[in-house]
Amino acid sequence: MDPSLEPPAGYRPRPPTPEEAPDIAGLVAASDAALGQPPSVSEDLLRGFWARPRFALATDAWVVERDGVLVGYADVWDMDPTRASAMAVVHPDHTGRGIGTYLASLVEERAVQKVSAEASLATATLTQDEAAARLLVARGYVFARRFWHMEGGVATLPPAR
Repeated sequence: MDPSLEPPAGYRPRPPTPEEAPDIAGLVAASDAALGQPPSVSEDLLRGFWARPRFALATDAWVVERDGVLVGYADVWDMDPTRASAMAVVHPDHTGRGIGTYLASLVEERAVQKVSAEASLATATLTQDEAAARLLVARGYVFARRFWHMEGGVATLPPAR
């Protein structure tokens, strides 16, 4: 068996529950804050991800916990038979222990089950997260593009012309 498909010693993987959305959003916020960034995923956005077609929380997402505390999260979504999208995050106090590698293996294994052999698997990392970028490059991912994610409050946007 591929050793990267085994969780690091002392860590336990399992599917997340809908009630854990606030905890997972908090995990992402802690990771983002450690990189000097605002939270990139809200509880509502996470629940929206979970409501996508062809996504099942029980089989397409994972949390990793240690001593009952969530320290990692990942999911994979098959947008169509030729494209899959994934996200993964590890709490900053638990990086460097193999959790990211483990989550990447889970995501990739599930993607292979969900999409065609010619499909692509996309993921993203914050520019500041050099360790995540190194992990992805080591696994064969290549840089595709950099983008700005921008939001505005509907009430503060100028009126439509």
